[in-house]
Amino acid sequence: MVGQIKIVKYTPNEVVINYSTPKNARLILVDTLTPDWKAELNSKKVTVNKYMDTFRTIDVSEGMGTVRFYYHPTSFYIGLTISAIASGVWLLILILTIVFRKKNINNKQKASFPNR
Repeated sequence: MVGQIKIVKYTPNEVVINYSTPKNARLILVDTLTPDWKAELNSKKVTVNKYMDTFRTIDVSEGMGTVRFYYHPTSFYIGLTISAIASGVWLLILILTIVFRKKNINNKQKASFPNR
């Protein structure tokens, strides 16, 4: 055992670990790695590496620090962006349809009641 760790937070989308080590070490989180997991070491983004092709690992420097693994699903944010754009376009079409229908109704009413 090289150092000590304490899991401060463990949720499906985030894991926060405080560590203390007398020398540079590798922190291995025996939890499934997917490409959408990101990590921060003392609030600085770091690369999440594979350990045994399944688990998450990062290299930590000597001393004390905090590691935060967080799940940032790229496909979700792409879908959210596409949905927001589609909703905006749909709303714009709806507003334009209402405006043009009102103009057509007003024009028809003016045409059926000509000025005398």
